[in-house]
Amino acid sequence: MSPAVMMMPRRTTELPREPKQLTSMDNARIKAVVRLREHRQRRRTGQFTAESERQIRRALDAGLKLVELYWCPDLLDAAEMLDGQADGFVVTEPLIRKMAYRENPEGVVAVFEQPTWSLQTVLSNVAAGGGLCVVAVGLEKPGNLGAIARSADAAGAAAVILADGVVDPFNPNAIRASTAAVFSLPTVAGDSADVIAALQHQGIRIVTASLDAATSCFDADLTGPLALVIGAEDRGVPPVWRDAGEAVSIPMAGRTVDSLNASNAAAVLLFEATRQRMHKP
Repeated sequence: MSPAVMMMPRRTTELPREPKQLTSMDNARIKAVVRLREHRQRRRTGQFTAESERQIRRALDAGLKLVELYWCPDLLDAAEMLDGQADGFVVTEPLIRKMAYRENPEGVVAVFEQPTWSLQTVLSNVAAGGGLCVVAVGLEKPGNLGAIARSADAAGAAAVILADGVVDPFNPNAIRASTAAVFSLPTVAGDSADVIAALQHQGIRIVTASLDAATSCFDADLTGPLALVIGAEDRGVPPVWRDAGEAVSIPMAGRTVDSLNASNAAAVLLFEATRQRMHKP
C-alpha cells in the first residue's frame, strides 16, 4: 500500500474531447480493461473499473480521477459523465459486454485511478477525532469486505484496516457489496504487527470480537478512539490481536446458530459503538 495520502483532484471545466469509436474485440484498450478484473493487474497499474452509472457517479463525487470512459449508446448515453481530461470511447454492445464484470451491464464502463491512504495518517485522524475504525484480520472474500465497508460507512467509521488479508477493496465484488463506499472510505492494509503497533502508538483502544468473551458488547464501553477487530469466519481473531486488547462477545439467542458471519458481526459492533456515542453525555 502506497504511503501517499490521497489527494482529491479538482474536476476540470474543459470540454470533453471527441470520443473515439471502437468496434474490434482485439483492440488493445478493450483487452486492457478486461485485464483489470485481475488483482495483479489492478495492483500493477493502480487502476480499477467501475461499471454502472451509480458506481461511476459515486467515484466522481469522491474525487477519483477518471482515466477512460466506455459506453454503448444503444444501452446508455453516458457522454455527459466525460470530463475534459479523460479519454472517451463509444463501443458496440458486444464490446461493453466483454469489458463488464456483471452479466447484464448497464452499458458503461469506466477506468479510474485508485485512491491511496497511509496507515499513519488514517489512524492519526481516528485518534484526533475520537473516532472509530474496523480492523478485518485475514479476510479473503471481497463480498465480505464490501459489506463491512458499507456498514462502516453507514455507521460513520473513519476507516477500514485490512490486516494479514489478501482481499482487494477494488475487486468488482467488493465495490458492488460496498455500494461504492470503498471509493471514499479510507481502506489501508498492513500486517498485524505493524497495525497493532500503529494503533498503540496513536492510543487507539483495541476491542476484539470473541465468541467466548465474558463481556457483552452491550455492556462494554465502545466510546473514544477505538478499533473494532473482526476475524476471519473460519479462524476468528488470532491470538496476537486478543493479547493486544480486550474482548467482547455478541450475545446469541439462537438454538443452533452460535455465531455471525464477519460482515454481520462488524455491523452489530459498529452500530452499538455508534449508539453509545450518540447517547454519551
